[in-house]
Parts: sequence; structure tokens; C-alpha cells
Amino acid sequence: MRGAVSEGIIPSTMRAYFLILIILLLTTVSVQAQQLPNTQPLTVQGDLAAQMVEGIDRFLMLQTAAAVEARSALWHRDLSSVEAYEKSVAPQRASLAKMLGVVDARTPFDSPELVATVEQPALVARVGDVEVFAVRWPVVGPVYGEGLMLVPRGAVRADVVAVPDADQTPEQVVGIAPGVSAESRFALRLALAGCRVIVPALVDRSDSVSSVLPSGQKTNQPDREYVYRPAFEVGRHVIGYEVQKVLAAVDYFSKGKEKRPIGVIGYGEGGLLALYSAAIDTRIDAA
Repeated sequence: MRGAVSEGIIPSTMRAYFLILIILLLTTVSVQAQQLPNTQPLTVQGDLAAQMVEGIDRFLMLQTAAAVEARSALWHRDLSSVEAYEKSVAPQRASLAKMLGVVDARTPFDSPELVATVEQPALVARVGDVEVFAVRWPVVGPVYGEGLMLVPRGAVRADVVAVPDADQTPEQVVGIAPGVSAESRFALRLALAGCRVIVPALVDRSDSVSSVLPSGQKTNQPDREYVYRPAFEVGRHVIGYEVQKVLAAVDYFSKGKEKRPIGVIGYGEGGLLALYSAAIDTRIDAA
């Protein structure tokens, strides 16, 4: 029986495998030899990926230039009154919010939460007449804003959201951590001038969080890109999430008993977020 298997069944099976392999090879050669109608063989030389990126860049630059010329046709500003103007540009504000992914209703809250542990109290520093607290506040779903809140001891003149660059920490622009020159610590300067200031932390450009994925795989993809890629697929954006953090702080400022001016200020990535936030939300008096 063993000899029958080794000398009869296996050789016939192998012959079948060889026959199938020959048929597949002949089919592949036949398909490769055929040319689709109205096409030509690809004869382009060089780095095709680089050429593709260059072509995309040329296309987008042309579209950007064309958009500048066509932009005026999209705006119909009514300057007869403040109310009329706000109504006339409302569609543009809504369009910008949608482009940025600022479309989710924010989570209401009464006040930012103080963040403290047994070893580290919420009051992290005192600088002159300003107290600095570690805080967090709900934004959208499981997304929270985190950062610092600066409260002057005297009368408060205005409420401001001060947004650092993506590669700066709130502690740096407040002056309780090194890395930012004294004249560039705009959050602290505003607080010393009598403003109550919230400084949100942004997703940075390092790969400190995205370097090890939940699956255990390693990547050097920047943290901001790691958020951007899946967010884009569902109509959201890392910029939109951070604008929502700013606007959630504006929500808190707006519900105060004392109606004070509300401002936004930022540097680098934070400057972009400040301008977008002010363009979307009319409660912001200055940017």
C-alpha cells in the first residue's frame, strides 16, 4: 500500500500541479501581450512617485491661484449694518467650520476641572500676581482640552485663550518651563496685564505617542499626522478638534456673570487656530 501511494498517487498529483502551473504561465503571457484599446505602453522613465507628487503640486498651485481670482464672486457682504453683515457672511462661516470638521455639538460644562494628584496640587505656580492652575475641560465626546489657566489676583479686564505653537507647551508660554524667551511668553504677559487666560496644549509634531500603536507596531509618524489620517476619513481634522478646544473655552468665558471682552491669540500653529476660531465664532471680540 505504501509503495502504491509513493509510486502512483503522488506522481499523478504532481503532474496535475505542473499542468496547472503551465496553463497559468501561458495565460499570464497572453494577457501581458494584449494591449487595451486606445492606450499606449508606459515608457516614462525616472522616479514615477516623485513625478506624481510634482504633478499634484503643480495642479494644486494652479487651483490656488485660480481660487484667489474667483473668490470675490463667493462673497456678498452687506455693509448696511452690523446685523446685516453678520447675516451676509454666515454661510461662509458655516462653510469654513465644515471644511475644518467643526461640526459636532460641544459638551456643555460649568467650569474647567482642576487637575491634581497627592504629589502635585492644581496650583502649579505663582508668577507675580498671577496664579497658574492645571486644568482640563470637556470638548466633544471623549475629547478633552488640557492645559493651564492663569488667574490674576486683581480685577479681570478680559478673558483670553492663548494658543501656543504645536511644538510649545503651555508651561513654556507661561514661563514656568524653559524653551521660550521672556518677550515671547504672551500668555503670561496677558495675565500680568489683568487678563484671565486659558492655554490649551496641542497635539505636537513628535512621534512620542504614535511611535507605538495599540497593535504593538512601531512608527515614526508624527502625532498630528496620526490624528489627521483617520479623522479625514470621517470628515474631521486635527485642526478642527483643536479649534473645538478653543471654542469650548470660549463657551466657558461666555457664560460668566461678568460680560468681559473675549480674545484669542496664538503663535505658529496656535496663530492659525486663533484666526480660524475667530472667523467661525462671533463671540470672539479680538484675535
